[in-house]
Amino acid sequence: MATVKPRVSIGMPVFGGETHLRASIQSVINQNFRDWELILLDDCSPDRSLDVIDTFQDERILLLRNASNQGLVAARNRIMDESTGEFLAWLDQDDLAFPDRIATQVQFLERHPHVSVCGSFTETLMEQRGLPSRVRLEVFPKSHHAIRASMAFLNPMACNTVTMRLKDFRERGLTFRPEFGNSLDYDMWSQASDRLLFENIPRPLGAYRVHPQQTSQGAALEVMNQQAIRVQVELIERSLQIPISTDQRSLHASATIAPLDIHDAEHLQEIASWLASLRQANLRHRAFDVEAFDQMLVRQWTTCLLAVRPTMDRAAFARSAALGTRRIHPKVRSAMVCLVSGVRRRRIQRTRPAVPRTDF
Repeated sequence: MATVKPRVSIGMPVFGGETHLRASIQSVINQNFRDWELILLDDCSPDRSLDVIDTFQDERILLLRNASNQGLVAARNRIMDESTGEFLAWLDQDDLAFPDRIATQVQFLERHPHVSVCGSFTETLMEQRGLPSRVRLEVFPKSHHAIRASMAFLNPMACNTVTMRLKDFRERGLTFRPEFGNSLDYDMWSQASDRLLFENIPRPLGAYRVHPQQTSQGAALEVMNQQAIRVQVELIERSLQIPISTDQRSLHASATIAPLDIHDAEHLQEIASWLASLRQANLRHRAFDVEAFDQMLVRQWTTCLLAVRPTMDRAAFARSAALGTRRIHPKVRSAMVCLVSGVRRRRIQRTRPAVPRTDF
């Protein structure tokens, strides 16, 4: 381990990750940017993850070990405490950093000193037993206003491509909170967006792997979804200064948690009324950029329409779409522009067969 402080710390919690860990570490070693330390925190892995780590003989790799299993939140917070770089980049044990990721983000943060968090688009590698792998491009809002506005509906930052200006988080006492479990990053970005500026680079700088060994599936995914709703509700309540009832929380979940749970045309209009009430609250308090929040509301409405379209006949769908759109955004022409944008966004995110990369 070099004695001179590196420019960038790269944090990777490790627990039961032997299958993909080697590729993840190698993607760090293959970075064009060389001034980094990789902090691997082993949280008492039950498999051969430590054996994989031991095969790497790079002095920039620092292995930390917990005496007992502490969980992901504690692992992330310890990495934040131990990091010595000006910037802290995150990479999970089963994800990949493209070779120019760190260089691109350091250059961006140097040119934009007011920005505290830099993310990017990402590729999702979908792996299923017995089926060919698929790749999907994940597109996120780019500007801070758009990122901040979207926080109330989705997580607009891919943690596997996030690089943070570490001192900005330390000075404000921002840490990962244990009550949010596997939604810890979403909660962190939500809290930080109240006080810090975010940007996403509009091209993929890494790949997020979806595979059968992940913990965020089945019952664990349901828990994660409930934690995500809590992040959204807390953000709305503190930003728009409105209390959210149990029924409203349920409506919000129906409109944001995939697969969307929209029962019929009446339920669809209840969601439209809820989204319209959020718009009015934001016009009063200006907690989110008005234009960005309006666009996000209509995009979320578009997502609801696309989800419910197969269950409704054409005439009923047209009536519901028009009525709901007018409720949410009185400037129907502007709303329709957002609707078209939402459809185009869905087309961009179509999947394709995975092509093996050789530049990791």
